[in-house]
Amino acid sequence: MKHDLIVPSNGNNGGITLLWKEDVKVEIAKRPKSWAKLKHLKGTSPLPWLAIEDFNEITSLLEKEGGSLRPRKQMELFVNAIDTCGLRDIGFIGPKYTWLYQRSGGVRERLDRALGTTDWLALFPEAKLYHLSTSISDHSALSLYLIPKKKKSKGRKMFIFESIWLKDNRCEENVKTAWEDGVLSGSNWVLGTCFEHCKSSLDAWNKLEFGHVGKTIAALQTKLEWLELQPSSP
Repeated sequence: MKHDLIVPSNGNNGGITLLWKEDVKVEIAKRPKSWAKLKHLKGTSPLPWLAIEDFNEITSLLEKEGGSLRPRKQMELFVNAIDTCGLRDIGFIGPKYTWLYQRSGGVRERLDRALGTTDWLALFPEAKLYHLSTSISDHSALSLYLIPKKKKSKGRKMFIFESIWLKDNRCEENVKTAWEDGVLSGSNWVLGTCFEHCKSSLDAWNKLEFGHVGKTIAALQTKLEWLELQPSSP
């Protein structure tokens, strides 16, 4: 990319990296100008479109907890821009609030969202937006799924190499031993056999030494999301 704008993160306050090509014009606008730009985009193309981002604004006081009251006129300008563009909130799955300010007694707001036109929603009626908890930013990550997850087949379990294994010297020993066993197996397809031996060896070693890493991570993620759903301390 020819041009860039980088604002480093500060602690849990997320930064931003913006990259654009030589023939693209980029302007950094404040909220009123942002709403004007959003309305302008509506008339640039007849195609279905979706806007997903940190809008840094709420549509009502129901999307805010703690802190001072948001000026009603400020929220109305945002709602007016959404209505003018014919956009609809696609909803979400996960914690209600996407931004947390821990000072001043704690403030939580839903600043991040996905807005789609009626035509876009007709193309992707099963679209789902997930609010994902994270410990490295004061904003939740947004994950948009356009296609429903397929049911898992009862076939062979997919092998996943865990990066945590590399921190243990025994990982390399397991791979070397399993690879040598594959070479000595007399198989017509030595390479495939070596990979299968390594997979089986690492799977067995993982269960013995680390337990189910994936399940542990999923459990901690669920716990973090549950904590975010709890009301802030008075």
